Amino acid sequence: MTSSLTLRHGRVPTLPRSSILGVLPRLLRDPLSLYTEAAALGDLVRLPLPLGYAYFVSSPALIQEVMQKKSAIFRRPAPLRRVLQSVGGDNLMTREGGAWLARRRLMTPSLERKEAARLGTEIVAAIDAALDSWTAHAGKSVRLRDLLVLLTREVVARTLLGVSIKTFPEIGDAFSVLTSYIAYRATTPLAAPLWLPTRRHRAVRKAQLHLDRVARQILAERRATGVFRSDLLSSLLHASDPETGEQLDDTALCRELQILMGAGETTTAEALTFCFSLLGRHPDVLARVVREVDDALGTRTIEIADLPRLPLLRQVLDETLRIYPPSYVLGRSATEATTLGGVPIRSATIVLYSPYTLHRDPRFWSEPEQFRPERFASDGEAAAVPRYAYLPFGAGPRRCIGENIAQLELIFAVARIVQRFTLELPRHPCPALSAGFALELADGLPAAVALRSPTS
Repeated sequence: MTSSLTLRHGRVPTLPRSSILGVLPRLLRDPLSLYTEAAALGDLVRLPLPLGYAYFVSSPALIQEVMQKKSAIFRRPAPLRRVLQSVGGDNLMTREGGAWLARRRLMTPSLERKEAARLGTEIVAAIDAALDSWTAHAGKSVRLRDLLVLLTREVVARTLLGVSIKTFPEIGDAFSVLTSYIAYRATTPLAAPLWLPTRRHRAVRKAQLHLDRVARQILAERRATGVFRSDLLSSLLHASDPETGEQLDDTALCRELQILMGAGETTTAEALTFCFSLLGRHPDVLARVVREVDDALGTRTIEIADLPRLPLLRQVLDETLRIYPPSYVLGRSATEATTLGGVPIRSATIVLYSPYTLHRDPRFWSEPEQFRPERFASDGEAAAVPRYAYLPFGAGPRRCIGENIAQLELIFAVARIVQRFTLELPRHPCPALSAGFALELADGLPAAVALRSPTS
């Protein structure tokens, strides 16, 4: 697979400029249609902006060039880093270069596959604790996304901090404020700086202080007891850089825990919402998933050892992330003049790619708009897809560090939900999407919840 380009008339295609602002109004108003149009024009397309151009890439080879081969040159755009720093301070997501590498090196062992498996029992316990509250909604209509957000918050609180959200209910409210603010800033480039004392900014500062206070309280208690628990906090408390021996102090631990909590809540809840939306539109697949879970587990709780017995469920989740990747666009900025596919790229130029359009590219996926979980069977078409054509968790050195935990949580959550509940889900074929900080279902997925009997 080569990253060189053959360009018609020797030029890079350019989306038409609608005004002096270029495509910025469309980018903020309807990014999915803009990315879809750009992807149809070619593998490398220029996007006119008020001051210059950005580039949109749709080739796996070019994405690999940006995200892996030249990852030292293409870094997270400075405006996004400033927003993330204003909310979460110095953390893995805002660091670059050697500072990022040292922090990633320190944290990676705590989030590897074997460590994620160690958290399996705690993940299931958190899911069941959240599902216990669903019984109050039996026979009622709900916005399923709202319940799934509460579920993922409980999982995050227990796996990261070893506490229930019921013990610290303010955590959920604080994260709602912070994630809403990040989504707002992501779609409002001319927003006022956070230091201005507006009502929104005061709420953000209050949420930051509350999360910091809770995290430090838990840290102090954990250090005082010295007891090692099966959560990420204990793992990170004892983690050290394998090269330098450096450990995280309390401030650094608080920052990393906060950013992991925020990222873990939002994208996982959206993925679960999309999964049940697709299953609602394909009741035959839902019936097969329920039958597979019942055959593998009966009424007992799922365990890590059960995963090989749930191939269809894993395929459904992989296909969900193909059609509806919550992280629907990612961007990098060139820190120096370089080339991309042989095309000169100036310093400070933004380069974007979209898993949403990449996963719908008919060059790599047959009938890409169709929900076909069998694509991800061991002998399915996904096995022949180029490596950088399926990227639900990003790509390159900065691939999502929480991927292993997220995948476990998704499988466990769907299995426990279908074991304990029957959901009446919408069947309309084309639900409206909302593309802000993450890809979402615009209506939050209305559903009716009913308890399953042990024998149903």
